[in-house]
Amino acid sequence: MKYRFIGILILGFAIAQGQETHLGLRIGINSATISGGTQENSTFKPQSGFHIGPSFSYGFSDLMGIRGELIFSQKGSSFDYEGPSYFTIRKNAEFITTSGSRKMHMAINNNYLDIPLSFYTLFFEHLD
Repeated sequence: MKYRFIGILILGFAIAQGQETHLGLRIGINSATISGGTQENSTFKPQSGFHIGPSFSYGFSDLMGIRGELIFSQKGSSFDYEGPSYFTIRKNAEFITTSGSRKMHMAINNNYLDIPLSFYTLFFEHLD
């Protein structure tokens, strides 16, 4: 038990020597799109958004540590359609179906809260 305590104490001092904590802010621009099957006469185009949030880095030693972020991020796409369209109108108890053409633009924006957490290790010390 005594040797375990001494070993843990030595390991703790070794780890404490290389500890570094860094805090930061991440701000940037996203460009995303949705892909998949579309109807005839329709397209998906990229939509711009942004991301912002705090980040941190904690070094256990000079060669390894952990990084994390809490990022609010906007992602999405824009959808365009131009072509035939069909409408059903209810008049009293009757349903009347008619057709025409439609030109439509729709912006799709999704908001996310990303929480990436990663462990890092450096294989080589600084080569200065």
